[in-house]
Amino acid sequence: MRYVALLRAVNVGGHQPLKMKALVDRFYAAGATNVGTYIASGNVVFAHEDKDPKAALEAASGATIFLRTRRQFENIVAANPFPNQTQHLHLMLLPTSAKVAIEPIAPGEYVQRKSELYVLLPDGAGSSKLAAKLGKLGGTMRNWRTVQALLGMVTA
Repeated sequence: MRYVALLRAVNVGGHQPLKMKALVDRFYAAGATNVGTYIASGNVVFAHEDKDPKAALEAASGATIFLRTRRQFENIVAANPFPNQTQHLHLMLLPTSAKVAIEPIAPGEYVQRKSELYVLLPDGAGSSKLAAKLGKLGGTMRNWRTVQALLGMVTA
């Protein structure tokens, strides 16, 4: 089965530095095959025989992993509630599907679908008060360009 793994807080602001070659090697050691990465922020596409390889991959990588199957990831991309605003769109994967109770802070907004948030940040993520609040939820966020690139990799 093909998977997309997003690692939390890898190579962000100099914290938890991890070379992508080392990450690929760790995924192979945990039984993954056809491993590929996209940019150096913990984005991995791979195949694995196990139905739930998350625990083995987290142990091997030493990082928190948000894992989606190819089908799940395709459905997440297809469910985008902001299809005409992807330039400022981010996808946040959350550890649970519990309802997020953070009030949107203009000009940002978000839509929750299960354990995913589609976050629209017209002024960017770096200075966004909304992004800062959402960042405390324990998830991991990627811009939509990265999401699209990962979709291309997992469906290739």
